[in-house]
Amino acid sequence: MPPALGWSLRRYMLPRNPLVKTTEQSAERYAGKEFTILDASEVQLDGASAMVVTFSIPVASNQQFASLLHLVDETSGKVDGAWELSDSKTELRLRHLEPARKLILTVDKNLAGVNGAKLGKELQQKLTTRDIEPSVGFASRGSLLPSKVISGLPVIALNVNKVDVNFFRIKPEALTAFLAEWEGTGAKSYWESNEFLKKATLAYTGRFDLSPQRNTREQILLPLNGVKELSQPGVYLAVMQEAGAYQYSNPVTIFTLSDIGISFHRYHDRLDVFTQALEGGQGIEGVKIELFDEKGHSLAQAKTSSDGHAQLVKDVKAKVMLATKDGQTSMIDLTKSALDLSEFDIAGPEGYATQFFTFGPRDLYRPGETLIVNGLLRDSDGAGLPDQPIKVDILKPDNQVIRSFVWQPNKGLYQYQYEIPAGAPTGEWSLRFNLGDKQPRFYKFKVEDFMPERMALELKSVESEPVSPTQEITF
Repeated sequence: MPPALGWSLRRYMLPRNPLVKTTEQSAERYAGKEFTILDASEVQLDGASAMVVTFSIPVASNQQFASLLHLVDETSGKVDGAWELSDSKTELRLRHLEPARKLILTVDKNLAGVNGAKLGKELQQKLTTRDIEPSVGFASRGSLLPSKVISGLPVIALNVNKVDVNFFRIKPEALTAFLAEWEGTGAKSYWESNEFLKKATLAYTGRFDLSPQRNTREQILLPLNGVKELSQPGVYLAVMQEAGAYQYSNPVTIFTLSDIGISFHRYHDRLDVFTQALEGGQGIEGVKIELFDEKGHSLAQAKTSSDGHAQLVKDVKAKVMLATKDGQTSMIDLTKSALDLSEFDIAGPEGYATQFFTFGPRDLYRPGETLIVNGLLRDSDGAGLPDQPIKVDILKPDNQVIRSFVWQPNKGLYQYQYEIPAGAPTGEWSLRFNLGDKQPRFYKFKVEDFMPERMALELKSVESEPVSPTQEITF
């Protein structure tokens, strides 16, 4: 009978607690630096108010913060909650403050930093928390919901427990006129709503329980899956109001139930349009693409090919693009800003006549670890170049040079190891390369305090005898 193996997971026991080592390194790095309070104020964290005390250097984590920091309400006494230390260890936070309350913050003089330095002087500060009013609104001015799997319509609520929502289906024959008048604002007055409703029919009215966390601004999905009246593809208008309240204006939004995903690229003379199925991602053939001006007049139209692509002549008068097929409708407001890709690095590395490609096993290190970096010298076409020495400067996060050397290759490969000082400042470090063309290149890496989690897999055999490589094993 084949031997059986059992397995189990257990925590990897380090020979020494890495937290102790990290604390010692932090103490060394901030040795001699003054420990002071930089700021103490009310801050919004995860949609709720919090008391945040900011310090000049990290706070020692092995302290009883409840006995060193006190937050008291002038009316009701001690504020409930526990102080938490931020990941950077430079902030102490107490979450979920009540609105419009007069508070007194007291920080004990014996509170210590990671280097052992103490405040030395008690801080007492008065503050009044901001008042907040209950509010509710839609999270978007327009949404595309997959017709086959309707997850829900997102709303943002603050201290509003229930809402009433009326869903109107825009009449297909009045859709272009409706979109021509639609301005996309997040709220409409009673009179404006009545004008829009002439082009729609009531599909469903429902009350939804939101119950957000108290004094916390939360995004919540209105569950629409399973509502039979909202299963038909089309364009819908939703009008929402707080249950039991009547306002002059109410939050509104439009959304479409459709499986047609649509995007386009705008060029100087044309629009390249692409349609894809939201369920599978494949291109959709035969989708009618149409452009409309601000009065609802059709300007141009085309149908997508087998790969879901279509081209339209660019028209500056176009306001809305509609994509329709088999009763499904998706749309894009052409007056809104295009997707902003400026924050994404899509250009790639800058090109030079002499390219120096640098790489390493990782770009994140802890103080005291060894940086490993390699380099290859190539021309603009990627072909190898004759070996040459390269002057290198190692720069700290403040751009100060900590070390310089001349890098010599070995058979075309540049290899270098640098032991990062145990007291190295955290942040973005870099290697600056001088190839003799007065165009410096850089290799960047980060030095941070982090604690990688480790686990070990332990295999145990129920057989006492060793297992032969030729034996069959069952688990």
